[in-house]
Amino acid sequence: MKKTIIAASIAAVVAAPAAFADVKISGQINQEFFQTDADGYTDVTDKDLASDRNTDIVISVSEDLDNGMKAFATISIVDDASSTTKSGNNTASPGMGSGSTNIVGLATDFGTITMGKQELFIESKAAAMAANDAADFLSNEVSTSVGETSEGNLEYTSPSMGGFKAVVSVRGEAAGDDFDKTGYGVEYSNAGLLVRAATMDDNGTDTDVLGVQYSMGDLKMGVVSAEEGTAKRQTWFGASYKMGNNELAVSTTDSDTRGANDTIVSLKHSLSKNVAAYIVYEDDSAAAAANDGSTTLVGMQVKF
Repeated sequence: MKKTIIAASIAAVVAAPAAFADVKISGQINQEFFQTDADGYTDVTDKDLASDRNTDIVISVSEDLDNGMKAFATISIVDDASSTTKSGNNTASPGMGSGSTNIVGLATDFGTITMGKQELFIESKAAAMAANDAADFLSNEVSTSVGETSEGNLEYTSPSMGGFKAVVSVRGEAAGDDFDKTGYGVEYSNAGLLVRAATMDDNGTDTDVLGVQYSMGDLKMGVVSAEEGTAKRQTWFGASYKMGNNELAVSTTDSDTRGANDTIVSLKHSLSKNVAAYIVYEDDSAAAAANDGSTTLVGMQVKF
């Protein structure tokens, strides 16, 4: 009897912290195979068969505090590596840990603060609107160098007021630990309309992103424009349409850099809520017309 009481007491003490925190584990696994006809590419030339994998494991925890506040933390572990790297926009990140995030935050009635290794609003929300294809390896999205995953990020997001949100972002610099990268963003959502705009100053060089998306039933259309100083301008146009368990998506990018002018057609079939198979075709421009190529990819995704 005494041993049973002692064992029960120890179990209660060990389990007690779990009563105060909500821990969740989620993620996804992509496995893809593709064939590339890309004369002139340095890393891939007429590749008959290559593969890409992407595994995301997300561990999140939250705890309710006093006065309606909630503390939370998120760790994402990313394993994203391909058997080959394609030039142009499509660069696979090699090795476990690339793109991983580590975030802590505080949610209150006055807004949400996040800090740590994370993507900032200009990349994670505004530029990310240019993503409607199913593939992990292939992409023609607009991109920014100021909002990508990095250490030392701090971001404040206001509560939604009539569909309107405001965001303030800062990034700590390695030299001197000052905040020379500062940004601002806004979001407006009403019915099927979603608008996001963001600007970020990187030591005197401004990057601006504007995204507009409109959903009407199963049809979703969007345009995203990004301008980084005077050296890089990109505009993405895309549309997707759901037909039962199937989703067809088309997108194209127009850029000052010829090598970033790509077009992608994607067809995804959902086998269940968490399982999907897809086929994607990309017409990929290069710096010189003689080096243009194309890639056909098939893949499968499982979420958990």
